[in-house]
Amino acid sequence: MNIDVNQDVSFDIGDEAVKFTSEGKVSVVDAIRAVTGSEQAGNIWDQVKEEHEDLLDHCERHDFHDNGATLVIDSDGWERLWELLPYYIFEER
Repeated sequence: MNIDVNQDVSFDIGDEAVKFTSEGKVSVVDAIRAVTGSEQAGNIWDQVKEEHEDLLDHCERHDFHDNGATLVIDSDGWERLWELLPYYIFEER
């Protein structure tokens, strides 16, 4: 099997598809949905980025051809977001 390392990929994590760029950046909302199991992943992301605007320094728009432009985050940004997520999932906001 030949794998093109310059191609975007999507992995199923549980019941959720998570898109990654060829550079290893991940779709923010896909990743939040996969790790939280929440259908409110977009709302969670909106709350996090509103209170932690510095995360946007780790984000960029990426055109996944099947879904159009999507916000993706690099590994440093994801690590920080991962640390913050419990506060947005388990506490009433």
